[in-house]
Amino acid sequence: MAGTVEAARRLRNILQFERDKGCADKAVIGGLDALLRNLLAQEPQGDDTSPVLGVVQTLGRRSYAAPTHARSPGWIPTARSRPSIVRS
Repeated sequence: MAGTVEAARRLRNILQFERDKGCADKAVIGGLDALLRNLLAQEPQGDDTSPVLGVVQTLGRRSYAAPTHARSPGWIPTARSRPSIVRS
């Protein structure tokens, strides 16, 4: 549980930093997609309440780095407002 709370806090902060930097996919080395993959790999399998999984689900079948709506400033508040991130 502590790992999940820490992952949610970290993800909230990184998403805010990414937004502050203009959604240029420069908040973390390797990009936000790589960060999400790494955080998901650390989550327990089958945890439907995972804050990281919730953010990934907001992307749908797209990646953050793809030139889609995901890199717009509007996606980050949506991702940060996921219940699994807010309550952690």
